[in-house]
Amino acid sequence: MTDSFSDDRIIVVRPGDPRLGFLWADDQAGQEQWHEGPTYAVVGARAPDDKLQRLAAKIHVEFAELRQFRDTKPN
Repeated sequence: MTDSFSDDRIIVVRPGDPRLGFLWADDQAGQEQWHEGPTYAVVGARAPDDKLQRLAAKIHVEFAELRQFRDTKPN
């Protein structure tokens, strides 16, 4: 049996990604994780740096990586 929340993958996504369970605004940054899946780091295109810094610290990723994702236009 797999332990809940044991998946250590982190996938950075934008609000509106179909894998998300909640609705996120474009000025938000946060995380979601289902009990047997990866952590989704949600980064809106207008999320302020302070929200990205808090998210980076919480999920142990580099702030610069989240900022670069935020500032890159989606395809």
